[in-house]
Amino acid sequence: MQQDELAVAAAADLEQNLYKEIREETGILREHIQELAGRGALLSSTSNVLLLAHAQLRISRVDAQALFVRRAENEMTEPVFVAEEELRSYLHALPDYRNLILNLL
Repeated sequence: MQQDELAVAAAADLEQNLYKEIREETGILREHIQELAGRGALLSSTSNVLLLAHAQLRISRVDAQALFVRRAENEMTEPVFVAEEELRSYLHALPDYRNLILNLL
């Protein structure tokens, strides 16, 4: 576990980690999320555990883009918006373990 990671002792801790990661990587705050539903977990080839969740936002795409500019971490260069009807084909085209996300939807 990295120093800035929250310890996980119960299911509620997983939810807290999801909110934390969303905030750090996108700038989207807990109050901007209407609903957060866990979907599953994946183990990557580098032994990272990836938590997959669906977040229903209370904010617009424009607001999400503005928050992204002020995010804490720069892991992503830009947000990617995919229409719901195109999500399966988008995920299928991703390399490595990421196309396994389809199995968790």
